[in-house]
Amino acid sequence: MKKPVEGMPFVDFLDLCQSPRDCFAFLVSSGFSLASEKYPRTNSFKVGFSFKYIKEPASVQVQYYDILFTRRNRSIPYLFIDRLIFNNHSDLQRNMFPRHKLLNVVARTATDVEQNYQPILNGDEFVWQKLMEHFNAKEKPKSYFER
Repeated sequence: MKKPVEGMPFVDFLDLCQSPRDCFAFLVSSGFSLASEKYPRTNSFKVGFSFKYIKEPASVQVQYYDILFTRRNRSIPYLFIDRLIFNNHSDLQRNMFPRHKLLNVVARTATDVEQNYQPILNGDEFVWQKLMEHFNAKEKPKSYFER
């Protein structure tokens, strides 16, 4: 067994990294297929976990750092949609969570996606067009020399 990190044995850490797959199982029952899954090989979240679900015309990638919704090779992060449409309903903007609280956050986020993101998951043309307009128009950070 690898040594504990933050008081958590590596085996428990791997279990924690597998739990988002279970939380997002509703995607499979909604017709998405689990196209790929990646787990950390070390006890570091820097490598993180990643689960990619596909149902044409959309896909969802659940990662440690974010959730990405993709349609026609154009991706939009969960937190952008949460802020734009739901006025930061998730209350996750700029928050970091210790490992022992991560599962609760993932479960809450999965429930939010299941209950409120159906048009995005279904690849609704109108919804995606509007999302992309806002995403492409968002203010880009200025470089050091433009300040």
